[in-house]
Amino acid sequence: MNYTNRRKEVLNRMKRTGINAFLISNPVNIFYLTGFNSSNVFIFLTDKKTFLFTDFRYEEVARELCKDQNIEFIILNKKLTHLLKSLIKKYEIKKIAFEADDLKVAAFNSLKKNTRKIKWIEAESWISDVRKNKDNDEIKIIKKAVLVAEQGFKSIKTKEWIGLTEIEASDLLAEKIKIAGKKIGVRAVPSFDFVVAAGANAAVPHHSPDNTIIKNNDMLKVDWGAKVEDYCSDMTRTLYFGKPPAKFKKIYNTVLRANKAAIRAVRSGVILKNIDAAARKIINKAGYAKNFGHGTGHGVGLEVHDGPGPSPRCVTRASKGMVITIEPGIYIPGWGGVRIEDMVLVTSKGAEVLTRLCR
Repeated sequence: MNYTNRRKEVLNRMKRTGINAFLISNPVNIFYLTGFNSSNVFIFLTDKKTFLFTDFRYEEVARELCKDQNIEFIILNKKLTHLLKSLIKKYEIKKIAFEADDLKVAAFNSLKKNTRKIKWIEAESWISDVRKNKDNDEIKIIKKAVLVAEQGFKSIKTKEWIGLTEIEASDLLAEKIKIAGKKIGVRAVPSFDFVVAAGANAAVPHHSPDNTIIKNNDMLKVDWGAKVEDYCSDMTRTLYFGKPPAKFKKIYNTVLRANKAAIRAVRSGVILKNIDAAARKIINKAGYAKNFGHGTGHGVGLEVHDGPGPSPRCVTRASKGMVITIEPGIYIPGWGGVRIEDMVLVTSKGAEVLTRLCR
């Protein structure tokens, strides 16, 4: 991973808005920019130098990482405010951006109180703008996360699902993912709390598994994914155990057509809401407009919801390197629901579907 280039990209975006100092507190963003994982860490990114703050528990690893990347390490043996003040004075900093959606109010108030001459400004989407386009290294890891999730799911036979509670099925799938990871030589864990929804529970888009028993002659919606080397996968399949009735087949085929239409719409330069519209048009025409209440997808990366994705109001344009989900669904209270979710990589020529599991 070229962390130096990532920091340069963020700095370039900052400079365009007249900001040359940025206090970063989000651990995921810090990992993205440095490769450093810690529960107590800050980065002070300036146009002169990058500073990393963490406490003694991570000191040895931090010092080695900072040495390799030409980052100055500062141990958090005092309040962050006191440590920042000397840097502010040394580099004559007047304005500092901060992550308003991450920094705690108490911490921010302390910073403001002790740096009265500094103008604190809410950061723009500089980091997320860089994060949304994955490089080749990231794409390789995401493909591993997809493979592990699919292999884990496929290793569960139909008869193994039936008779389990939703909770038991979720636990079984999580264990199968770990085993699948070991087989290809990676550590794999669930990328989020799985949705395992049997029968009428499938009508709830993000149903939390409970003690409902998975039965024959009924549907099962499973939304799951794996995390490998800090990157996530995310997919959904809706199964039917036994001979599916006409209503299920109609709704399933409608969702599948919507899924395929949205995937066909994916290409570099397209506005993401137009991808959403491609799926929504199919579902609306079939008479299920009121039964599809969420967006068609989201970005995926270091977080399972990572960056923009297809939704009715998203005006971001798709660009090469973005990884998004395509997940239309139809949900009918008291009956159940169908969602089919695939992961798609935006390429220079269109789209590459990363998920291979049969739909």
